[in-house]
Amino acid sequence: MEATQDVDLSKNRSIYTYERNNRVREGDLAIFYESMELNKQVVIKKGGKYQMTKGVILHDELIDQDKYGTKAYTTNKRGYIFILRPSSDAHTRCLSQRTQILYTPDISQVVFRLQLKPGMKVCESGTGSGSLSTSLTKMIMPTGHLFTFEFNAGRVDKAN
Repeated sequence: MEATQDVDLSKNRSIYTYERNNRVREGDLAIFYESMELNKQVVIKKGGKYQMTKGVILHDELIDQDKYGTKAYTTNKRGYIFILRPSSDAHTRCLSQRTQILYTPDISQVVFRLQLKPGMKVCESGTGSGSLSTSLTKMIMPTGHLFTFEFNAGRVDKAN
């Protein structure tokens, strides 16, 4: 089964477009930082919950109230996370090891050698974890376009 992903930078909110007031908004992609070993990417939704060992973080308590970079406590006040804006590096740290992941030094070399600039069109073969896709998108936004192909439908769903 083949699956393709077409990323249009002009129509959807990107992980790099946030309002200046730094508030967490519904629909934002955020990084929940529990510890060096435990970082999760979470889409903020009304009624959403983030379950951790020391309690539950309710999304409704974050939306339009908390700012990125602040500490959010569980409902029982026994645990907390830091709410961070996603970056290409943070995105890579959140990925499970299901494909070969390129890390910042490797990605920097690829981007440098391709001489990517805003507005360029880029075709990527093998979306995999989406680690490289995130950095490519960052370099060609806001008017560029990333075409990426992944034959594994499960990986496409994870990357989305």
